[in-house]
Amino acid sequence: MGDSNIFKAREPLKLYMGGELKSWQLRYHTYGVLNENKNNAILVFHSLSTSSSIINKEGPVGGGWWSKVIGPGLLIDTNKYFVICANHIGSCFGSTGPGAINPETGLVYGRDFPEIHFDDIAHAQQPLLNHLGIERCFAVVGGSMGGMLALTYAGLYPESFDKLLLMVCNHRPSAFQVMFRQAQREAITQDPGWLLEKRPEPLPGFISARLAAHLYYRGGEKLDIQFPLDANTMEQHAEQVRELYGYFNYNASRFAENFNVDSYYLLLNAMDNFNLVADAGHYIWANLKASTLVLSIDSDRLYPTVEQQRMVDWLIDMGVPVKHQVLSSPYGHDAFMVDADALKPYIDDFLG
Repeated sequence: MGDSNIFKAREPLKLYMGGELKSWQLRYHTYGVLNENKNNAILVFHSLSTSSSIINKEGPVGGGWWSKVIGPGLLIDTNKYFVICANHIGSCFGSTGPGAINPETGLVYGRDFPEIHFDDIAHAQQPLLNHLGIERCFAVVGGSMGGMLALTYAGLYPESFDKLLLMVCNHRPSAFQVMFRQAQREAITQDPGWLLEKRPEPLPGFISARLAAHLYYRGGEKLDIQFPLDANTMEQHAEQVRELYGYFNYNASRFAENFNVDSYYLLLNAMDNFNLVADAGHYIWANLKASTLVLSIDSDRLYPTVEQQRMVDWLIDMGVPVKHQVLSSPYGHDAFMVDADALKPYIDDFLG
């Protein structure tokens, strides 16, 4: 289900940090049919570790992340809406990023890929939308890093959509989130293989980084339910602990085998460089009149509810019509991807 396409840009992409990508492309997926008035499009920004393949699995990681939410008859019904999601510039699932060939050298970019800002990812959507003949979207949606990108897009193109849905994200990073990402970068760069021309695959330091990240993405009550450590003997306890180790090691290793480590490092940096308050004059908040919904998750330890409330307060100060809802789920930060039942009442209300 859904169409996978490659959009090859005709114009260079000027980068926020300086320089440009003279040649670049986006891999994107579409679901549903654009109606005759071209007013039923929903633009979705995906998270750090996922891809533009929202419904289809397409490989061991990245795809199928919102298959319970988007589709015929689901919460975002593709019988009604035309859904577009593009793999981000800098990522590794078909769009131009560190794993792509640098046309000027004929070699893979690798660590030489230029620094990416969220503005660059947001600006790259416009040529794609123009290519699809879409002047205005019905809604813009994103969760986690995708939520920050959706908010960035909203500040750059505030009059190009009607509704804005932001999930488990913020408008500037917390000190904890910065250091959380720095710990992952340290695990990667302290690995002796990081600087080798031919690295071990997967890089052990990348596995360690993803182990730490997984704790916060899939932490919370669900982890204690899945692994209760309720043994009555030490032998049973040891077996349960080994099972817990195995779960995390398997998921971290599988991810590191299938996600480009340079892309991961690059996008972690972009998240640290995201601060809409410090750079508020760069955006057009006064023109953002779209109906906005912010969704928090009560068990999220990475983006706790208090941070979303700060974002809501800031958006209100900017004159944005915004509503904040806290949904209850045991799945932690990743609930926005996996707990469709918890999302249902809020998305139904949001789409009207």
